[in-house]
Amino acid sequence: MKVVSVNNREITLEELVQRLKTAGREAIIKPLMYETILTDYAREKLITVSDEELQGRFDAFRRSKKLFATDETEKWLEAKGLTLEEVEREMEQNIIAEKVRESFPKEAVEKYFAENRVNMDAVEIGLLTVAEEGVAREILAQIREEEADFMALAREYSVEENAKQGGYVGPVTRTGLPEEASAAAFGAAEGQVVGPFEMEAGYSLILIIAQHPAVLDDRRESEIRNALFQNFLAEQESKAKIEWEI
Repeated sequence: MKVVSVNNREITLEELVQRLKTAGREAIIKPLMYETILTDYAREKLITVSDEELQGRFDAFRRSKKLFATDETEKWLEAKGLTLEEVEREMEQNIIAEKVRESFPKEAVEKYFAENRVNMDAVEIGLLTVAEEGVAREILAQIREEEADFMALAREYSVEENAKQGGYVGPVTRTGLPEEASAAAFGAAEGQVVGPFEMEAGYSLILIIAQHPAVLDDRRESEIRNALFQNFLAEQESKAKIEWEI
């Protein structure tokens, strides 16, 4: 069976199946597996999508694509090789996924935050890196004893790509730095310079601009719900009866 033709050469269904085997069938088929898992779960938990919700999602989709007239929508669907029913089915699945994601109780979100909070903390830093440890220590002495400006020195001496920005890096998490540097940075006060530490580009001094302890705000809650959702899918997949035919 022909799937597509390229330069008069037919690509068959058999070739597509073979490519699935060699390229990793999970990457392509897993979204369909998750769709089935979510459909079954929604049915079990009485999670439904109303006509009003589906219409609202479709109207938003049309606005995003600037498809303001019916004939424009029809032409877009034809160009993409899609039917209205297929698009609505995809939207329905997305809404179900969102409802499952939002169904996790607040207590589950708070528990995840408490257990993983240390890895969500961030420290805002500047980085000054030179090739030799001795030079790094001399620069550190200028900063501590002569109150030299860290960012000015970074512009002059640092080999990092951000040297022109005064070595500014921005917020990083604990895993964003080598272990020793991370411990020192997260234990230091704002305005303090720690180091030098041997890092990939040389020997680095780290300016502590600000500490950002993790807080459970709306953005963080959304991130946690995404993580809980992925954990949920993995757990449901492990329980599902899956039989590969290819």
